[in-house]
Amino acid sequence: MARDLFAAWGGAAAEPAWPSTCSFQLTHLGLLAKDAEIVATCAAAAVQALSRGPAEAAANLGQAAVALLDTQQRTVRWSLLTATAQAAVTSGDGLTADRLIARGVEAPAEQRASGTPVDADEEALLLRAHAERLFTQGDLDEALRILRGELLPVLERLGHERARAMTMGQIADILTSRGDLDEALRIRQDEELPVYERLGDLHSRAVTMGQITDILIGRGDLDKALKVLRHELLSTFERLGDLRSCSAAMGRIADILESRSDLDQAFRIRQLEQLPIFQRFDDADNVAHTLWKLARIDLAQGRFDDARSRIDEAYAIMLRLDRAEGIAVVGMSLGPMLAASEQRDEALVVLRRSVDMFRKLGLEKRAQEADWLIAELGLG
Repeated sequence: MARDLFAAWGGAAAEPAWPSTCSFQLTHLGLLAKDAEIVATCAAAAVQALSRGPAEAAANLGQAAVALLDTQQRTVRWSLLTATAQAAVTSGDGLTADRLIARGVEAPAEQRASGTPVDADEEALLLRAHAERLFTQGDLDEALRILRGELLPVLERLGHERARAMTMGQIADILTSRGDLDEALRIRQDEELPVYERLGDLHSRAVTMGQITDILIGRGDLDKALKVLRHELLSTFERLGDLRSCSAAMGRIADILESRSDLDQAFRIRQLEQLPIFQRFDDADNVAHTLWKLARIDLAQGRFDDARSRIDEAYAIMLRLDRAEGIAVVGMSLGPMLAASEQRDEALVVLRRSVDMFRKLGLEKRAQEADWLIAELGLG
């Protein structure tokens, strides 16, 4: 059945045009039939598609695909390694992610040594994923070295102007995290924006403008950031009909208002403008994130019952989606609430889960904070 369906849909040559649901179904059938050709063709796209839902399920699918291909001594596409590693990171399995990325990073050198041609596009995917992982782990120097010294030359050889601009954006992200806001702003304005303007890519230009507003916020220039958000970003996204990005821009506006203690207006934007859009698109990640931000305002304004209800809902979504960071962070607020309402056993479960998730993410300091909270509440 799997082979017949694969052939009917055009085989390996047709795969890039398939909907992601087709790649997922064929990967599932290919694994059951132990058909390495189908799995090799479809698995990377299937993992990427499944990553929008439960991250652990996506990571498990990717690992099963890699295992089958290894067993049958078939080449594992680097895009599959990258997609599986990214799903593993999201689910909190950093060790698996590191193992997959390390395997991928070694592959180009091994192929060059053996005289085998290297797929430069897939090599670029691996280098980007490696740099992103290092950034997450706090190894900023090595992440910058890879982006500047390895990825940019590959993209320049390929002539991938857009991908080069995106990589410059990643460099700006790292510089922003280091507090080098002037250089980050220069990159955004001089090396990213002109590319997107030349390509006529209004969406990427608007996204970059949003990142520029983040830098402006970091520099304390809130009035200028609000002006860009209200008069440039929102109008661009509305013209493009991009409601999700409109909602993200409104979230930035709410962040600024919240920082200025205009909690009522920030709450109104999040509840009446952001949340309905995310719910309409069944965007569970952003629904949970918005509920969490609403709950923080509830707490600041003394609406403890409302805060508890929103935190419960956000936490349930994070659990369902296997979002390790969300489970850990939201659990640090939910645990004390449960303890205060005499649900001490439940509080201990939630906080121990936060400890575990922080450790899976390699955030030992945060794990120790959760352990301290357990002791402080007398739950240990």
